[in-house]
Amino acid sequence: MTRYLTHYATLALALIIAALTLTPVTPGPQGLPGLDKLAHVLAFGALAAPLAFAYPRHWRVVALVVLAYGGMIEIVQPFTGRSAE
Repeated sequence: MTRYLTHYATLALALIIAALTLTPVTPGPQGLPGLDKLAHVLAFGALAAPLAFAYPRHWRVVALVVLAYGGMIEIVQPFTGRSAE
């Protein structure tokens, strides 16, 4: 039961990350330099953490999948009005 909850929470978080990173941003004042990078590290770390704790022997696979997911988002961003950096 706990692993199913972990899977659903991870899927929900992946969808939230996709929505936030692929939605066009309205122009406005620049934030602090590097703050977006910190937000991405925290978001993708939060995405990887539940599965890495649920499957500690497979943390490398989890890390690679999350890294690939982040890479796919970077590739898709230019098509949604965002810039890939």
